[in-house]
Amino acid sequence: MPKVHKTVDVDVDAKKAINYIADVRNHPAFIPPLKSIESVEEDPRLHETDWDWTFVMAGVELHGKSQTTKYEEGKVFTYKTWGEIESKFTYKIEDNNGQQELSIEVEYEMPEGVIAEAANKTLVQNINEKSAQQAVENLKVILESADN
Repeated sequence: MPKVHKTVDVDVDAKKAINYIADVRNHPAFIPPLKSIESVEEDPRLHETDWDWTFVMAGVELHGKSQTTKYEEGKVFTYKTWGEIESKFTYKIEDNNGQQELSIEVEYEMPEGVIAEAANKTLVQNINEKSAQQAVENLKVILESADN
């Protein structure tokens, strides 16, 4: 199962950061290939809250559901996805010598349809690496902004 792991230092309160991330309606703002989040019925910080998503991977539109698996205030937010792609997203924030280190880890199954469309598994993995890097950079800007 491919895995992507990215980190970035952020100058923000850990509780504020995880609460922003745990509101999954914010995810299209920082995850470039995430087209939409819909049908969030409860607080996504609550265990087993689920929602629908649309994601574009290597030009192929994928649909499915997600469900919160773990939330610890100011520390971690984790959810799993299923449907046209299965994955697990983990967001953590930890003190690193006085600086907050935010990490994103994504484990995912490579959908066969995406591989067929892209015709190259390595290409899809490279695109996912770049998307994850962009997501942590976007999060840094959003979380450190005065408006948030």
